[in-house]
Amino acid sequence: MAKWVYAGSIKGPTGAQGPTGPTGATGPQGAKGDKGDKGDRGLQGPQGDKGDTGAVDATTVIPFTTPSVDTDMVSGDPINILFGKIKKRLSVLVDKIGDLTTLTTTSKTSAVSAINELNNNLSWSKLSESAVVGSTNPVNRDFTQYRELLIVIGENTTGSNTRFVFNIPTACLTDTMQKFRDGYYRDSSVNAFCSVGVTTTTLYVTDFNINGTSYMSNTNNLRIVYAR
Repeated sequence: MAKWVYAGSIKGPTGAQGPTGPTGATGPQGAKGDKGDKGDRGLQGPQGDKGDTGAVDATTVIPFTTPSVDTDMVSGDPINILFGKIKKRLSVLVDKIGDLTTLTTTSKTSAVSAINELNNNLSWSKLSESAVVGSTNPVNRDFTQYRELLIVIGENTTGSNTRFVFNIPTACLTDTMQKFRDGYYRDSSVNAFCSVGVTTTTLYVTDFNINGTSYMSNTNNLRIVYAR
């Protein structure tokens, strides 16, 4: 009987590769890596086409709130803030001017015209200058528009170039004769008075008397009427 003798493993030739097996399940995500450096800025792209021309809608509602304190407008204020400041400033101006209807002047529609009226009333205006301002040669005006009248009589009444000035308040505008004493004159010891016919539209001198002597007929007595 033959005897087998072990001579070691003998490797045969490699066989053909078998088919690929199925993909295994996805493993867990790894830890996030460090942030990389910022890259270089890219080139600027070409300019786009011009858009359509815009239109302003005049009916756009702009809500605004009036501030409690008056402040100046400054560059950069939004339009709603500007409108609030403008309204507040106008309100302050109107308050400072006041209610024009309460003016005691004839003009009540404008503060400027009221001021001009007051200024004109403070300035004396010469209404007449004549050697005779008597009943046959009166000064006719609407005297109700004046606050005060002055009659200046004299110049050479007594040969001393004395001028007598008589103040006539418009409260004296009546249809009766008025006698005015204590005129302003150079010689305070002289007792002078003038009698004047005064109405709301007419003024004339009827007598000019110094120390009991009438100088009404003296043609050198220049009579000037002022009003304001």
